[in-house]
Amino acid sequence: MINSADNKKKSDTGSKRYVGRSGIYVNQIQGYRAFIPAPLPPNPPLKIDGALQKLLSQADYALGRLFKMIWKNLKEIGYGE
Repeated sequence: MINSADNKKKSDTGSKRYVGRSGIYVNQIQGYRAFIPAPLPPNPPLKIDGALQKLLSQADYALGRLFKMIWKNLKEIGYGE
């Protein structure tokens, strides 16, 4: 088995398929694929400029609203009481 620190090495468990900076998929002998994340911090580092920061903020706000709406509906049907 390999871990994120040595994801560039040849795996004994199967072939690798790189999916970019986030990590790799490794085909396992048992027939499934395991995702092995890339080590942190990323190299080269992430660049979060003003436009990206605004998009991240909007996404965070939208997720908060979605969670609030889901939680409200779950409480109406008696979940979590």
